[in-house]
Amino acid sequence: MTGVQTCALPICFPVTIAKKKEADDKRKAAAEAREAKKNGTVPASDKSTDKPAGETAKTVSDSTATANPNSKEAKAAARAKLIEDRKKALEDKKKKILEDREAAKKAKEDKKTETKTE
Repeated sequence: MTGVQTCALPICFPVTIAKKKEADDKRKAAAEAREAKKNGTVPASDKSTDKPAGETAKTVSDSTATANPNSKEAKAAARAKLIEDRKKALEDKKKKILEDREAAKKAKEDKKTETKTE
């Protein structure tokens, strides 16, 4: 089979076309949001007039004015702190192990000297 269409039936189906359109719409909305964030404005997709009474579209500057614990910066800072805490804990553990080894070594040497003096 060569993959060449041999009849007049369409190769792509309406469902595939609908999914592609939906994906294109999502990409377009994401591109608009990125551009709006860069310019500090409200994306066109958020300016719809069919919002309930009292609900207004937030601008990008409004959303960045409040600290968002789920933002990339906050998550990166939390990860960095976690890594630093783990490094510190490992360093403390290593230091304790070395101190315990030294104490065991000293105790062994003291025991040897005690047996020699007896």
